[in-house]
Amino acid sequence: MQFNNYGTGFSFQVGAIAKLTNEVRLGLAYESSTWCKLNYELSQSLVAVRANTGGELPSDVVDPQVVNIYQAYKLQTPSKLTGSFAYVFGKSGLISIDYAMKNYSNTKFKPENDPYFNTLNDDMNSILDTTGELRIGAEYKIEALSLRAGYRYEQSPYKNKVTIGDLTGYSAGLGYSFGSTKVDLAYSYAKRNFQQGFFGQGFTDGARIDAINNNVSLTLAFEL
Repeated sequence: MQFNNYGTGFSFQVGAIAKLTNEVRLGLAYESSTWCKLNYELSQSLVAVRANTGGELPSDVVDPQVVNIYQAYKLQTPSKLTGSFAYVFGKSGLISIDYAMKNYSNTKFKPENDPYFNTLNDDMNSILDTTGELRIGAEYKIEALSLRAGYRYEQSPYKNKVTIGDLTGYSAGLGYSFGSTKVDLAYSYAKRNFQQGFFGQGFTDGARIDAINNNVSLTLAFEL
């Protein structure tokens, strides 16, 4: 059995940054929906292999070379709007705040007059919700040394807050510049709860999982 899927998509992003004073910057960015057109193809063949006493392995092959082409459909993902604020302390450092909004209930399968897609869209509209994402970052420089810290909070896309919970994350790092060579060390922590279901019927209560990610990265950069 061979299953192929392929598609095309289109999206765009626009944004602007305003420098109100030497210290204050405001930004606004819009990330459009992605409009996808998806196609599916399925072909099947059968190979039967049997052993005999002579050690040979003759086989029977049934390959009608028929490709089943399913009707193409469209998928529209939700758009995203981000506002940002930054305060620059001369050459010493900065503080930046980003807040983004995305309405996951706007996810749509098309054509919407299709009974199956119509039901699926109604389910997503009742289950999914609008989310907010907050990111705060700061950097402070002491001569060649840079100190960095960050905070991230992302709301669950599910209204029940159980299937996937809110995400909370922290990060810290430091960097040192040797002129044309820079070294950066960073650590990030993120935690999110979610529920993992194992059965569609009967015992449907899922396991409550606390997902914790810890990442440490070391970067060495050379300027030529």
